[in-house]
Amino acid sequence: MVYQAGVTITDTSNAFIYDGRPRIYRIFVEIDGRKVAYKGDAYTSRSTTGTTIVNGPFYLNGNGYVQLPGSTAGTTHEIKVFAEVYGNTASTRCSYGGNGDDIFQVLVRY
Repeated sequence: MVYQAGVTITDTSNAFIYDGRPRIYRIFVEIDGRKVAYKGDAYTSRSTTGTTIVNGPFYLNGNGYVQLPGSTAGTTHEIKVFAEVYGNTASTRCSYGGNGDDIFQVLVRY
């Protein structure tokens, strides 16, 4: 499994943030309840002039591998994608994907 997701972080009014508080954002994938791909990052920005100094999407890319049972009659597996953001004590909005450079690829080998 391979993925890349753009992450846009703003305040709840959709404005870029420059308050100097740390933000943590992460994404992970589970297959049949097992976490197989995890990636997280953090940033902080402070502007002494009140102007935006960090903007645009950040990118998280990860990969993982898991061996799954199968059969010649076919097998079903559940894939879930989770995304989180921690905005310290400030209101934070986080959008994952939708930046045009996102991929999510599952490779099956047998």
